[in-house]
Amino acid sequence: MQEQPYTSPCPGEFEERLSKFDKLLLIKAYRNELIQISIAEYIIGEIGKFYVEPPSTSMDVIYETMDICTPLIFVLT
Repeated sequence: MQEQPYTSPCPGEFEERLSKFDKLLLIKAYRNELIQISIAEYIIGEIGKFYVEPPSTSMDVIYETMDICTPLIFVLT
């Protein structure tokens, strides 16, 4: 088994017949533990790395944009 199934070619004629999203569906069905990594690779390939990387936050920058009407909310995941 390959640890990066999303970037690996499909066997036979399936490489030409399956779209990138179809490959995601196969990974979800057969290698569910690798779906998060594969979705990240899909997003990087389709719309760019910007949407996968977490934003770098500096309290100095955040504090400058705050005021009494704008709350500061952190979502920790």
